[in-house]
Amino acid sequence: MKMANNIFRFTILALICSCVFFLSKNYALIKDLNEKNGVLQLQENNLKKNLKKTSGISYSDVLQKLNGIEGVQILNFSRSSEGKITVNVEITGDKTKVVDAFKKISQKENFYSMDNITMEQDRYENLKARTDINFVP
Repeated sequence: MKMANNIFRFTILALICSCVFFLSKNYALIKDLNEKNGVLQLQENNLKKNLKKTSGISYSDVLQKLNGIEGVQILNFSRSSEGKITVNVEITGDKTKVVDAFKKISQKENFYSMDNITMEQDRYENLKARTDINFVP
């Protein structure tokens, strides 16, 4: 019986030591993560401030970029709070012209993405594509 008590004592002591060890490691890890998170938040705030100062895209820039593309008609502009400009455009022409216009738009500076693309075909084999184009500073 005494031997069984010694085994239980040793097991409990080993478990307590391992718990203390893992708790100290967990504390050190959480402390390190909090420090890194604080640094990352400071860097993110600095980047946001710099982006606001150097917001390098305006409506006129977007107009100049899209005016040179054949078949593109601008329907609407909007700007988000982060400075992202969304342009609703309509592209008309045959299939190759529409695809070429999409390629030219995607190669423009500050282009980010195209959303909500809808296409219609009229009786003369022309396509009419509408899309939202996003530009970021």
